[in-house]
Amino acid sequence: MTVPAFVAAGGIILACHLAFQEVLSQVAREHALQGGAAEARARTTVLPGVILQPSGYFAVLRAQQAGCGDMLAG
Repeated sequence: MTVPAFVAAGGIILACHLAFQEVLSQVAREHALQGGAAEARARTTVLPGVILQPSGYFAVLRAQQAGCGDMLAG
């Protein structure tokens, strides 16, 4: 199973925007970008179908309350 295949099959993938800040920082440094330009460029690294949430921890709790399961990537 791949992320694109999972999403194509109707799966929902949530990612933590707080953790994404590290990617954003790296992209900003590498491309000499700031603010919205850095965020827009960093978002191009996110796989299609992945939905960034303000807090991954909160997103997992809400998804579990709705009956979803979670899987840690790593």
